Amino acid sequence: AGFARHRSVAQTLLDEHHPTWILSVGFGSALIEELNAGDVSLANEICDTHGNSLTVKCPIPESKRVLVRKHVVADTHPHTTADKVALAETTAAAVVDTTGLAVAQVCADVPDDAPRTGFLSMRVIIDTASETVPSNAVPMLFEPSDVQQNTVIGKLKKRFKRDPEFDPWKSRANEAAANMNRFLVSVIRRLAEKIDRTRI
Repeated sequence: AGFARHRSVAQTLLDEHHPTWILSVGFGSALIEELNAGDVSLANEICDTHGNSLTVKCPIPESKRVLVRKHVVADTHPHTTADKVALAETTAAAVVDTTGLAVAQVCADVPDDAPRTGFLSMRVIIDTASETVPSNAVPMLFEPSDVQQNTVIGKLKKRFKRDPEFDPWKSRANEAAANMNRFLVSVIRRLAEKIDRTRI
């Protein structure tokens, strides 16, 4: 449902607004030890577990706590470290999420005679390759349903408040979101400058 919903929204955005760039932004899980919680990874390639793959031209260079790596989109978010190891071994990806390829495919399928739309996929890391998010927190952090999507933050707060097991993940999610927000502002400024230069 999440993949199809993201694809539908991206298609509508392209058809009605013809943006110069579309950014897919969210939480992800690390598949390599090089990535720590709160780090950001931009995709230079996105694949899935069914043999599909797209190259992504990323104009943002690597920097401290920002890597440019291959991402994999899974049908369901991995729940265990063993799941992560299997994904890393079969795909050679550094980060896993469940929706990035949907948006990338829409941008790649733009007709040749239509204005091109740039695409970036950015994921801020919640859990490292050696960590396991509690299984009942995975849907809230990575796979909100249609019913949940408008109330995820509220439900997270209530659930975290009830269960001490979630306390560190609440802090982790808040810190990761703040890191992504700061980085996203810098990316938007960089892309805006790039757009301005092409118009001169």
